[in-house]
Amino acid sequence: MTKNPLDLVAFRRQGHMMIDFIADYYQNIEKYPVLSQVQPGYLRKRLPESAPYHPEPIEAILQDVQDHIVPRITHWQNPNHFAYFPATISTTGFLCEMLTTGFNVVGFNWMASPAATELETIVMDWLGDMLKLPKVSPSAISNKTPIPSDENRVINEVNCRLLEAINGSGRVYMTHAVVGGMYVLRCAIGATLTEEKHVVMAWKVVQEHADAILSMYC
Repeated sequence: MTKNPLDLVAFRRQGHMMIDFIADYYQNIEKYPVLSQVQPGYLRKRLPESAPYHPEPIEAILQDVQDHIVPRITHWQNPNHFAYFPATISTTGFLCEMLTTGFNVVGFNWMASPAATELETIVMDWLGDMLKLPKVSPSAISNKTPIPSDENRVINEVNCRLLEAINGSGRVYMTHAVVGGMYVLRCAIGATLTEEKHVVMAWKVVQEHADAILSMYC
């Protein structure tokens, strides 16, 4: 039986522990030497020779971090760190990073994540206004691949209509690919929470809409 990587009960508990750990670190950061006092190779003597076979509880992990890492790093956020270059952060940044990581969307175009694309565009416009940059024309945000016009036109048309029907159902979301001039449906299983039942359900949705669309061509 595979352990669920998104155990929400454990996540709530461990998330609170992590926030407390980070908050305690910043509360005590001035108690540590700003510059690390260790010699090269110190950590290998403190850690096992091989990775643990079974995962360790977060309590043990945080204790290892507290014992072996925290006292021995150079503390860039210490108010007495004046070396190299600025590396400023904020608790607001921590929380924003948690939020974006939690969604874990890959917004490479508008359709992949409309809200992410539009929010980025708006915020960049705000930044441009603050910096008094000249206005530019907005670029197209739609990314629809035209259907090839060739001997496979009918097949491509059917597949295009099928994809629109599937996504229009709101039950599943798929994308397409063009392979050798053929417009085909692309089913990529990439979500952590996807199980066999979800794949079976998606296939049933495809079959239902395929039967309905094909009946119009027969």
